[in-house]
Amino acid sequence: MLRDLINRGCDSSVRATVLSIRSLIIRLSFSIGGPLIGLIAGRTTLSVSLILFGSALTALSTVATTCLFNHHALGDPDHPRP
Repeated sequence: MLRDLINRGCDSSVRATVLSIRSLIIRLSFSIGGPLIGLIAGRTTLSVSLILFGSALTALSTVATTCLFNHHALGDPDHPRP
């Protein structure tokens, strides 16, 4: 879904860079999240670890989506819509 939004919303001159950065962020998230899940699972259980991580991701996704929709609804004065 995000990739489709990027493809439609980005200028072709920067699209490859934006998609590359998106991929980098996803890979960094896995490299940071994986050990954190393991650390929490080592202290509790895997179920607790996955529930906590899923809850945190849900909360972060909700905040990010709300910010994105608010930004889109209000518009960007520097980049007006056509």
